[in-house]
Amino acid sequence: NCQRSWLYLEPIFSSEDINRQLPVESKRYQTMERIWRQIMKGAKENPQVITLCPDNRLLDNLKECNKLLEQVQ
Repeated sequence: NCQRSWLYLEPIFSSEDINRQLPVESKRYQTMERIWRQIMKGAKENPQVITLCPDNRLLDNLKECNKLLEQVQ
């Protein structure tokens, strides 16, 4: 869900015009994208899901991303 929404919204919020027209949503999207990229960087650096998933922050961060995406859409 998070990845699908991110892929859909990424080209939209890449536009400076959209960022000017929707400053609140743009800020939320940027926050979500920063968290999402940190998660993906961690997954790339540590591809063993067994060691990645026990981190409690992962679930909290994914929930936060979903919440921000819901507010943006």
